[in-house]
Amino acid sequence: MTKTEAKTHRERHEFLHRALDELVADFILHNANKSPSDTTIMELITWSYKQTRESEDEPHARKEIK
Repeated sequence: MTKTEAKTHRERHEFLHRALDELVADFILHNANKSPSDTTIMELITWSYKQTRESEDEPHARKEIK
């Protein structure tokens, strides 16, 4: 891997880490009775996918990651 590729790879992981932080925070906000330490990755992924199918008449406040 070249230095440029390594830098790009690291930057991508930094972006994904911020996005994961946001996703988990959103999960906590909407699932007060469910602790992240008691949540499987599959539950988080399933919940996250369902959020993408949310109807337009149920707006979901979110902050875009840049």
